[in-house]
Amino acid sequence: MENKKEMITIEDILKRKEYFAKKSEETKQLYIPSLGGNIEIAKPDRMLCLDAVEMEDPIESDKYFVYEIVKKPNLKSGKLHAEFGCEDNPLDIVDVLFETGEITDIVKIATKFAGFGIVEEIEDLKN
Repeated sequence: MENKKEMITIEDILKRKEYFAKKSEETKQLYIPSLGGNIEIAKPDRMLCLDAVEMEDPIESDKYFVYEIVKKPNLKSGKLHAEFGCEDNPLDIVDVLFETGEITDIVKIATKFAGFGIVEEIEDLKN
């Protein structure tokens, strides 16, 4: 169990040096009910998160985000776009393959995977 009252030290960080070097390569599998199987997402990086947040249309932002992080199956496949008529707007493959709620859930899980919404403030209990 993690001690949330203990300060991290440089030594603690150095023990995890390998983790920090490879954290951007992390992936996660998600079960998608409408597909009846799993997909693999990459951990979103800072630039992707910023790009998505800066888009004016939240629906297009979510589609863009999902399109960029799903690695398996490859949503950028030209064959997939051709089969589903998405050549003119490849992001439309996201709407074709996923239910609306699934898109939202993928975004929520991925942003948490990227570290959003998980930091806790520790209240000082000194008297």
